[in-house]
Amino acid sequence: MNTATTCSAIHDLPESQRCRFVLTNPDCLTNMNLINYLSWHYCKVDVRSSFNAFWSGLGMTLVLIYVFWMMQLAVHH
Repeated sequence: MNTATTCSAIHDLPESQRCRFVLTNPDCLTNMNLINYLSWHYCKVDVRSSFNAFWSGLGMTLVLIYVFWMMQLAVHH
């Protein structure tokens, strides 16, 4: 796959183009399974605002903790 078409090329783009790239790039779309975290991160979260970035990071951390907690419950039962 061409480097320009892989989803990792997003870091080479200016911030104003990243949302559109994530929503239209086939490589980014195939990496989405249950939660479309790339579009959430690049289209919804304004990383220039430290307040917004903090709450976004906290939300992702809580979701991750919940997932691992549910996996732990499934293993023990």
